[in-house]
Amino acid sequence: MPLQASVLFLRIAGFAGLSEAERSHQRERLLNIVQQLVPKWPEDGRVVLEADDGAAIVSLDDPVKAMDAGRRAGRKSGFMIGLHHGPVRSLTVERVTVLAGDGIETAQSVAGLSQEHPVVATREFRQALRAAAPDRAEALVAAGNFVDERFRAYELFAPDAEAAKVRRSRRMIVGGVTLAGILGIGWFARVRRKSSEAARRRGP
Repeated sequence: MPLQASVLFLRIAGFAGLSEAERSHQRERLLNIVQQLVPKWPEDGRVVLEADDGAAIVSLDDPVKAMDAGRRAGRKSGFMIGLHHGPVRSLTVERVTVLAGDGIETAQSVAGLSQEHPVVATREFRQALRAAAPDRAEALVAAGNFVDERFRAYELFAPDAEAAKVRRSRRMIVGGVTLAGILGIGWFARVRRKSSEAARRRGP
């Protein structure tokens, strides 16, 4: 039975056009990056998969960790990052158990679709992130609509720290104005009460 998982796919940019030596070098870099990222998850909370042109980290929960790891990996040149939340399942091939499914295939497919954004996430991943941490989902803004080599269409989102900061600032301003209004009402009520008490003491 398929399970819903958060998938982070790290894809080597321009893999098809690299020489064998360049591919080997980029695979070594990729391995180092993955080794730096996996400690974010408990050992029994993720699975690392290898592909010809990259690697995937699959977790059955916590899209926040996948988001943080994806942004960190996106700062490394030469790699494209895809984030997706979707179904995965275990298969036994020649007595070896492997993970497969749309969750992994989609993350691999969307990685690299946007030349402008090294890190992209699907709408499904954004929805999962919003359910887990609404504030973190605000950092994912629309990156556009894209079509992969199999003519599958995706609506993608990309991290935008500035947009998240603006939204947080707006919430703080609104909250501050509301608090000031409440405090103002309280102050006005106290002034009126003191005035009434003073008037009673003075008498008619």
